[in-house]
Amino acid sequence: MGDRRFIPHLILHETETWVFAAGDELAELRGTPELAERLRADTVAAGGAELVNDSPETAPSKRLVAYCGGYAKVVEGPLAIEDLGLERLRQRCPHFAEWLARLG
Repeated sequence: MGDRRFIPHLILHETETWVFAAGDELAELRGTPELAERLRADTVAAGGAELVNDSPETAPSKRLVAYCGGYAKVVEGPLAIEDLGLERLRQRCPHFAEWLARLG
């Protein structure tokens, strides 16, 4: 871009990784406590929410569809992330937090 004010943010895999960070909130929205455990296990195994992604078949969006029958991506995901809140999202997603810090 050639402009010092342009500070792009590239999500490592998909915005759904932020939904993994908000796994407890998604589980609460859906009334399925076991979902939180599943998302937490995937997050721990990957080394963090932003790193959940082994292949196109197991990408975060594919996992959410598999784990959550009738998952409404554009509704449930943003609601869960909103319920998590910006500060906790920053704590759970260091790549995102670093970008926000650069914005000043």
